[in-house]
Parts: sequence; C-alpha cells; structure tokens
Amino acid sequence: MVDMRNLLKVVWTILGVGIFTLVSVTYFIVHYFSTNYYLLLGVLTLGFLPYTLFHRFLKKDMQHLLFMFNVTLIVGLLFYIAPYLEFKIFFFTTIFAVIFKKKFYFFYTYLSSVLTYLLVFAVLPDLKLDSFETAVNFCIFLAYVIILYYVSLVMMRYEKKDSLYTKTAQALIIAIEAKDKYTQGHSIRVSDYAVSIGRCMKEAGYKIELDTLKVAALLHDIGKINIPSKILEKEGSLTDQEYNTIKKHPVYGYETAKDMGFQQDILEAILYHHERIDGTGYPNRLVDKEIPLFAKIIAIADTFDALTSNRPYRAAFSPEAAREIILENAGKQFDEHIAVYFKESYPYFLKMLNKSNRIA
Repeated sequence: MVDMRNLLKVVWTILGVGIFTLVSVTYFIVHYFSTNYYLLLGVLTLGFLPYTLFHRFLKKDMQHLLFMFNVTLIVGLLFYIAPYLEFKIFFFTTIFAVIFKKKFYFFYTYLSSVLTYLLVFAVLPDLKLDSFETAVNFCIFLAYVIILYYVSLVMMRYEKKDSLYTKTAQALIIAIEAKDKYTQGHSIRVSDYAVSIGRCMKEAGYKIELDTLKVAALLHDIGKINIPSKILEKEGSLTDQEYNTIKKHPVYGYETAKDMGFQQDILEAILYHHERIDGTGYPNRLVDKEIPLFAKIIAIADTFDALTSNRPYRAAFSPEAAREIILENAGKQFDEHIAVYFKESYPYFLKMLNKSNRIA
C-alpha cells in the first residue's frame, strides 16, 4: 500500500521546485507578472492543499481515487491557464497510476485526461482543435499509458517475488530454530551482520545486491532442518559420526533451496558458507577465489554470531574476543579483504549486540 504521507512530501517538493523555477524565470527573464501568471502560481501553491488537509479522514482506496482526481484537476487548470503547454502536460498524470499499480487508475488517467483536454478546448473559443493532431496525440498518449501499465506489472512481479523470498525465508527460519533452542534468532542476526559488511563493501565499489545477500544469509542454515535435534542440542562433544552429519547441512540446504526455486547466488552461499580460504573447509574444500563472495561474507557473520552466543558446550565469547579471533584467522579461514570490511562494520555489530542485550 502506498504511503500517502510520503507521496505528498514528494508532490510538495516537486511543486516547491516548480514554483521557485517559475518565479525565478519570470523575475529574471520576463520582468512582468500577468494575470495568468498569478493564476498559475495560485494553482501550483494551493492545488493540493485541500487534499493534504482532508485526505487522512478518508479510506485508502478513496484517498487514491481523489488524489488522481486532484492531479487531473490541477493539470487541467494548468492547461486552461497556459494552453501553450499543449497535450504533453497530461503525460504527467500517468506517473501516479504507476505508483498505485491498479488497472483502474490507468484507465481513469487516460479517459479523464482526454475529456479534460476536450473540455478546455470547448470553454476556450480562441483555441482551434485540429482533429488530426488531436487523434495522433490521443493515440500516442494511449500507447504511453499501455507501456507504463505493463511496466507496473513487471514491477509488481518483482515486488511479489521479493516478498515471497523473504516470507519463505522467515518461515524456514522458524522451522529451523524450533529444533535448536540455542540458535534462536541466529539466522536473523547473521543476516543483519552480513548486510552490514556488504553495505561497507558496496560503498567501497563492490557490486553487491544487498537484498539477495540478506535472503542468502537468512537461509544459510536451512539444511539443519534435516539434522536430528539430539545432535543440534547435544551438550557434550560430538562424535566423529555426529560431526560428519552436521557437516552435511550445507548440502541439504542447497538441495532444499534449489527445489524451492531460489536463485544461484543464494544457492551457492548456502552450499559454501563453511568453506575456508586455506581449502580445509567443507563440503567441497574450495580454496580462496573458488569460494563465492556471498559465502565468504556469511562465513564471517556466521562465525561472529556463533562465537558471541552461548552454546551447550561453552559460554559466549566477548565481542572483542570474537573480533580478534576472526581477524587472526583472516587469510586462513576468512577472506582477508572482507575481514577489512568486517572490521569497518564492527561498531554496527556492537550496536546490534547492545540492542539485544547479548554482550557477554
């Protein structure tokens, strides 16, 4: 649902820029103020004021409908006051139909713009309507509206896909962490840590899709849903057989996520987040550059959260101790370049720990 407060902020910002530009151009170039100028300025200044004051008393759907009507009315008045703006001024109204993403608003935009255009010609006898030019304008405008409608459909598909990814990830996290009381909240924290590292790297010039990294980190332990709870919650040392069972969770996670249709970047992050730079990790003993970037980032975030969390077999390390362990193992277990960005984002890690009252 569109947040009308934010939308109105954008609209008033655009109007403010428009008013400032209009006044500046008129004052420094034209040097005179006609009646139409004051009317134009009045429409820009007051056009959205009634809606801004009263929209909050209306239901959402009615807010959207009246907003579109208000936009059409303002554009129609601008065209009436300044006919030299021509039909292209009506192209502006369709932008809001894209924001609301409903077929009705595209239909409404086209029909109301055409009727408003014809109405202005009807009430201004000095304007001459060229039938051929008008028909061409209407056809071009219709094509424009149709194109923007299909653009909005594509946008909605991506939004639904992203939403589905996130909701699916959250549902799987609940299922995973229900099996292991010691790791409750682990996946969400790892996701937050990974994104903070990724954000620092992106600011430094790395090409990183933070939303994809977030989902990959949320799902990194999805394979543990296939690991028996008695192993996950065991308080003593694991036997070799139990440890080998635990080591299968990246493969289980990869297969589960693949069956659910998650993209390759996410699949590789799940599969390889326990690989080590020195080639002694699992499941495939990859070395350095063979390990995908997301997996390297998640490895550091995962380790930091594991170290600063209580486990059945040990108490949590302090954040400073966990930080030193990770930095000491840069170049062996962790990518030394990513460790630099971990160090840079460490204050955020501390903030997260303080917020959750998990400082050891």
